Amino acid sequence: MKNRYRMIFFDLDGTLLDYARAEAWALEQAVRETGLEWAPEVLERYRRANAELWRALEQGRTDAATLTRRRFQEAIPSLSDREAERLNGIYLSHLEQAGFLLPHAKETLLFLSSRYRLGALSNGFSRIQRSRLRAAGIDSHLAYVLTSEDAGTAKPDPAFFARALRDNRLRPGEALMVGDSPTSDIAGALGAGMDSCWISPGDDRPPIPRPTYRIRNLEELRAILG
Repeated sequence: MKNRYRMIFFDLDGTLLDYARAEAWALEQAVRETGLEWAPEVLERYRRANAELWRALEQGRTDAATLTRRRFQEAIPSLSDREAERLNGIYLSHLEQAGFLLPHAKETLLFLSSRYRLGALSNGFSRIQRSRLRAAGIDSHLAYVLTSEDAGTAKPDPAFFARALRDNRLRPGEALMVGDSPTSDIAGALGAGMDSCWISPGDDRPPIPRPTYRIRNLEELRAILG
């Protein structure tokens, strides 16, 4: 029953924030600023490497420092470790400003914030994600933000969700996790005993384990929780 929820947790990238747009914009700005040659292939290589490295981080096969360096070296193979670290710093400074929202995000948060306590759970770097929330103008709607950097572990680790529940004095059944990732958001939440709502715009099969709810966009969340 929807009324049992005391708090709604949202994933950020791919759920509230448009990471694809932010990533492309910030990467191009950083590459050009450092005097390197920009081409669409740089973005393609970066995205492939970044996705694989984040999976490795979620599975405990790499660390954040390696991730931040290697994704740029895969995109631009000529980069030394020092050059990759410099490019990463410039990229992140631009990413902090990239508060691009996905459709219905702000309206949904505004609607729900008068009914529930809202929070955000993100596999990301704390300073970057909090800056992007401010840039997007939605930080005031979120009473709680937890990143993998803060927690020392990442979704889908049940310990990550347990930390969020503990910080907010919630039992698992009192919280709902809303996100687009079948693994990080849905399986992770269910592993912690929480209900979940999967955002899937297409006709993809529901993941196993199945989410409690499935919606195609954030606007549909109002019908479930309104």
